Formats: sequence, structure tokens, C-alpha cells
Amino acid sequence: MTIDARARRSTVPWKSVSWRGCSVPLQIHILTTRALRALWMDPKLVLVSVASPLVMLLVLSQVFTSISETRSFPGGVDYIQFLLPAIMIMGVLQSGMGSGAALGQEIKNGFVHRMRTLPVWPGSVLLGRSASDLLRSLIQLSALSTAAHLFFSFHAPGGAVGMGVAMLIALMAGNCLGWVFIAMACWFRNAEVMQTFSGLAMFALMFGTNAFVPLDGLPDWLRSLSHVNPMTYAITAARGWILGEPDMSATLYAVIGSAVIALPCALLAVKGFARPLGTN
Repeated sequence: MTIDARARRSTVPWKSVSWRGCSVPLQIHILTTRALRALWMDPKLVLVSVASPLVMLLVLSQVFTSISETRSFPGGVDYIQFLLPAIMIMGVLQSGMGSGAALGQEIKNGFVHRMRTLPVWPGSVLLGRSASDLLRSLIQLSALSTAAHLFFSFHAPGGAVGMGVAMLIALMAGNCLGWVFIAMACWFRNAEVMQTFSGLAMFALMFGTNAFVPLDGLPDWLRSLSHVNPMTYAITAARGWILGEPDMSATLYAVIGSAVIALPCALLAVKGFARPLGTN
């Protein structure tokens, strides 16, 4: 047999050597682990993510504490009990903003280019990023609740069960709404523009709710907007569980509202992530 004949026999068709890659769940696991490893290798980022909600709790509890003396404020409730659920959800939402910023950085530094050369489903990169932020938020909430108990004399009338359900609601609502920022990063692909829009979205989502002031204390036009804001129902639900007065309708509305926002934003994020990198 000649050398040319052996070369022809050893030639394998392209389709038979195509690499299908690993399963989607394994892709998400690997990318989640990668994102967490990058987080733990930067102690400053871990410190800021944990300390930021504590600083907000300290400042806002001092600035707005006089609200507890108004007629619209519920009786028998300390302002720290009223405020903590909002800070919990705000902290998780800020993690979503950080997720969008980190994704924008990965698009800029070439990581996304490398992913496009591999048989990886685009959604795996986004889900891995979201899952890593969910775990970071869990640590953040644990530190926040512990510090509130030690330094602010916080106690939950709803007990450990109420506090645990409130944390689950915060994780669910904050992580679902975090897909808004992930979608922004996938479509804007510009850190400055993304941070500007994220700040505006964060401002509207949090201050157009009963986070710091009871709904009866808001202007009429802002109260009307708060009724269509899913954050209002998430805060009401978490607050009710902490106070030992669960509001099942608010809990249901929080779950449904968060899902209604998360699903289309996740689809938009995957579509934006799959666009050619040269487009804006």
C-alpha cells in the first residue's frame, strides 16, 4: 500500500470527529464553579459584597427611623424589623447588578470569544453566572441577618421559620430580577451604559415600593406605580413572614411577578448573548 493510499484510509470524515461537548447541566456546574473560584480569589470583592448591605442597614435605619413615629407606620413594629426585609432584597438585587457588570467584563476580555469556539450552549454561561451569584447572595443574607441580631438588637417575631422563608423570598425575587441586568449586559456590551441603566433600574425598583415607607405614606402617583412593582409584593411577603404575619397573597404575587419578569429577560439575554460580537 502506498503512502497516499494509507493517508486516504486514515482520513476521518469531519462529522465523525465533531465534538458534542458535555451535557448542559455539567456545563452550568463547571461555569458556576469557575465564577465562584474567581470570586473567592478576590477578597476585596467578597468583603464589599458582604459589607454593602450592612452599611445600608446602618445608614438607612438611622436616617429613616423617625418614620416609625408617623400614623401610617404599623404599630408594635420596630423600624429595623420593617427595614431589614427591604435591605435583604436590595442586597440580592445588587448582586444581580454585579453579575451584569462581571458578564460585561467577560465579553470585553475575550472569555465570551473563547466560549463561542466550544460546543457550549450560550444559556449555560448565563445560568452559571446567575447560580454563582445566588450562592454569594445566600452567604450575604446569612451575614446580614447575623449582624442585625448582634449589633441592631433585631429579632424576628416569626421565628426561625419566618426568617428562613423571608430569605428564600429575597433570594427568589432578587435573583429573578437580576436577569434584567444580565440582559442589559448582553445587549448593551458597554460597561458605562450598562451601569447607568442599572442604576436607574435599581432606583426605580427600590424607591417605587414600600421598602422604606409604608404605602399609605407615599404620594398617590407613586403608590399607584408601586402596585405594579413586583418588588413591593416581595418586600411585603418577606416582611410578613419576619413579623409572624404571613401574607400568602403577597407571597404568591411575588413569585408570579418575579417569574413574569425573569423568563422574558432570560430569553432576551440568551438571544443578546448569541449575537455576533461586533454588533451593538
